[in-house]
Amino acid sequence: MREKTKESHFVPKFYLKNFLDKNAVLHKYDIKKNNYYSFDNLKKECSENNLYLIKNKISNFEICFFMDIFGEKTLIDFDFCFRLSKMLNGETGELINMIVEKDKVAEKITNQWIKATINIDEFSRKQETIYTYIENEFQPIYNNILMNNILPPELCQNITQENISIYLYEKLLHFIHQDFFEDLAYNLCMPKEYKIDLLSKVKLPLFDTLHYILSQYFRTQKLLRNINCIINSDSTKSLIKKVYGNNVHYNSENINYLYTLIMPINLAKNLLLNNFHIVLLNNKTDVSFIISDNPCFNLYSELNKKHYEKEELEIYFPLCSNKAFILTNNTIYKDINDLEIDNIAEVDRYNKLLIKNTDRYVYGNSENLLKRYFIGDINV
Repeated sequence: MREKTKESHFVPKFYLKNFLDKNAVLHKYDIKKNNYYSFDNLKKECSENNLYLIKNKISNFEICFFMDIFGEKTLIDFDFCFRLSKMLNGETGELINMIVEKDKVAEKITNQWIKATINIDEFSRKQETIYTYIENEFQPIYNNILMNNILPPELCQNITQENISIYLYEKLLHFIHQDFFEDLAYNLCMPKEYKIDLLSKVKLPLFDTLHYILSQYFRTQKLLRNINCIINSDSTKSLIKKVYGNNVHYNSENINYLYTLIMPINLAKNLLLNNFHIVLLNNKTDVSFIISDNPCFNLYSELNKKHYEKEELEIYFPLCSNKAFILTNNTIYKDINDLEIDNIAEVDRYNKLLIKNTDRYVYGNSENLLKRYFIGDINV
């Protein structure tokens, strides 16, 4: 049964709130219509109806297709992709089989009941649940940075390769299974205080932060369209034909869903193994950082370089009006965790690159700040 229409945010409200002015108002410029707006209700900003609604169940072929095109083709990767797909399909109950010793009839009835109670026949919005979980894991770290104005020590630590290899897989699989048990407890009308805690006790804040940044990087509408172009490109279709033959059918939207949830994990792991780290930019000027409907982007890809190498990656992500992250392995930032910016030209550079990467809407803490970039250099 289809759920009611719901507005799904691809840029979270808790994040947008940190770009409000002193009167709790957000200012917006619409590039397409060349108009300015201001408002204090963030409900409809950076959102789309049923953005995370799985309209067609992800098939086993689509899982294999994703693995061949984008996956790392490891057993862990495939197992996670399979379990994740079950959750997105509303088939989490398929991942659990209760064993009733010496009574196979009771065992069969119990498992049938679990599946009938938990599984949703056609539609699921479990993807939104996963994004909410990723956001909730990042929020305490985010709030700590905004409060203390420095990068916490736990975001400057080294992580061993052993932890990197399975941490996020294990953590999200634990969450998927916990979500199952919470659904089961709800359907059994158990008391509210009843809770099964299956989540891993291991905490790697640096990995959690990278996971959030990269999840934000991949989940916006602009990136989804780019991914869709890759999936439907002639080269991809040629590869599918070569591997699977002519008579294959797949839903590109389903591949998008898998891509946006699994690629941040694989990329976070690879970046840490290649000595990427986080640098906190503290903006000390009178010109604030701005954001957009695509707030997280690769600085290298926006520099108009004649020979852009795909392995060149430096992600910029503004945190609030006077702070931003850079995720980098650039040697100029070696041994630097916190960097003060007292040059307006440098702030302008970041803001202009962000505008260039915008899909449609740019946000800031004043109309004059936005007009600085769309009309000319005026006082902010």
